[in-house]
Parts: sequence; structure tokens; C-alpha cells
Amino acid sequence: QEAENAMAHLLPWEGTPEALRRLAVPAAGDVDARRKRSEVAAEALRRQQEQIAGASLDVASARAKLDALLAVTGAVSDEQTERLRAARDAAWHAHRARLDASTADVFEKAMRDDDRAAELRLRNADRLSEIRLHERAGAEASARLAVLMEEAGRLEQGQRDVEADIAALAGGLGLAESLSPADVLAWLERRAAALEVTVDMTRLA
Repeated sequence: QEAENAMAHLLPWEGTPEALRRLAVPAAGDVDARRKRSEVAAEALRRQQEQIAGASLDVASARAKLDALLAVTGAVSDEQTERLRAARDAAWHAHRARLDASTADVFEKAMRDDDRAAELRLRNADRLSEIRLHERAGAEASARLAVLMEEAGRLEQGQRDVEADIAALAGGLGLAESLSPADVLAWLERRAAALEVTVDMTRLA
């Protein structure tokens, strides 16, 4: 009865005591090393996600400050200015190619939009340095966020590799691949206990 109970504690693994004895198992130290790798990977990813959250707030803050400043002054950012100028140039080239009323209208609107933006920037020349400061802060925060996101991707892949290694280890023992290293260690202890019981029962028989 005691041997049966000990074997039952090894589920979902099933087999005879002899099969259990012959089962190739990893050393407890190897399993514990995987546990530590898993914990280190999880902690590194957690810290990276905290940095990403902080960088995301920096991006949002810089964008909000820039938007508020543009709303107060009515000026447009350097990025918007470049888009308006590019739209004006494209409309001009299209009009030169066709010289019809529709392209003329498009070019006229693009020209007015560009001129209006230039006028507003000139009117707010004293605030342009402030606008550019917020633009630069936003660009730097966005660049930092991109780097952090890329590193997070590498950390996530590293964590997946560790998890796959642990899953393969558990699966190789006939256990659920979702088991954690701690669960595998506990199972190895139960295996050792079951082997002791079956050996003792064999000696008594």
C-alpha cells in the first residue's frame, strides 16, 4: 500500500518501479540552475517594462507640452512645417505637369496653408526656441523608448528560450510541460522517496 501511494504521488508520470529506477533524470543542481535562469529572466523583463512605462510617460508628457504650446501660440511645429512645405512642392510639380483648374486649386490651398504657417511662426518667433526644445525632448524620449522596446523584445525571447528549455525537461520526464522548475524539483524528491519505498519493500519481500 505504501509503495502504491508513493507511486501515485508521481502522477501524471506512470510506470513500474523498475521503469522509474531506469528513468534518466537531471541532477537537482541542473534543475535549480534552470529555476535561477527563469527568475533572472523574469526579473530583467520586469525591470525593462518599468523603464518602458517611464519612457512612455516622458513621450506623452513632451507631446502634451508641445501640443499645449502650439495651441496657445497658434504656431506649427518644425515637423508640421516640413509637411506643409512638402505638400506645397508636390502640388506645384503636379500643377506644372497638368496646368488645369483642379491642380491650380490644390496648389493654391497648399500655398496658403504654407504661407499661413510661416506667418504664424514669424509672429511667434520668440517662442520658436521653446517649441523646438519640446520637439527635441519628444524626439529624444521617443528614441529612448524605441531602444527600450527593442531590448524588451530580446529579453522576452530569452525568457521564452528558458521556458522552452524547462518545458522540454519536464516533458522528457513524462510530466506536464507547464511545470515550473520548482515543481520538477519537488517531483524528483517524490521520485527519490518512491524509489526508497519500493527498494525497502523488495528487501522485505
